[in-house]
Amino acid sequence: MDTYSIKCLDDLSKMMSQNAGIRKYLAEMPGPTYQYARFTDWIRPYLQSKLTISMGSTYADTYHTSIRECSARALKNLESYEELLKEIDGDIDPT
Repeated sequence: MDTYSIKCLDDLSKMMSQNAGIRKYLAEMPGPTYQYARFTDWIRPYLQSKLTISMGSTYADTYHTSIRECSARALKNLESYEELLKEIDGDIDPT
């Protein structure tokens, strides 16, 4: 289940970094709980926790390798999305 979720987040992060319409839509969606300002704010902590768990594994199987590769790819795409969020946030007038 974790592998499927991470692969889906990898695809989503790829779409977010490439498509301005999807990026804007997701940037304006409220968070799933009051803990997060945006819907996408939970993705980075989730991916980092899964990456940390899989890095701590002593097994060299395809399950942990797949999680490491997909998480790293998704985090890289997420970084470019977060850079673009700074531009979106810069356009918002705080007054």
